[in-house]
Amino acid sequence: MKLLIDQNISKRIIDSITDIFPGSIHVKNAKLSNFSDLEVWNFAQKNDLILVSTDPEVFDRCVLSSNSPKTIYVVSETITTNKMEWALRINQSSIEKFYNEDPASCLRIQV
Repeated sequence: MKLLIDQNISKRIIDSITDIFPGSIHVKNAKLSNFSDLEVWNFAQKNDLILVSTDPEVFDRCVLSSNSPKTIYVVSETITTNKMEWALRINQSSIEKFYNEDPASCLRIQV
């Protein structure tokens, strides 16, 4: 289970979560920085990655789409790299269950 971290989240998060989500990548490392949300979305789906975003438009697309990659929408007034790491760590088991067992395509995490 690998994550694709959206561009609105610092790429520094990757170093801090590799122990729990090995092989995860940031859109910058995947050379997707200048790509549209839809192209990032399609990349996640094609490569069986869970898209992690703080962008409400990504969440809306996930809810409305019948063909969506697994998507985690992290909601917070302000989200630092440390806060994002904390959110992913404390929700690790929920994320694993979401990926492996839940037929839903969207997971909303409030921090």
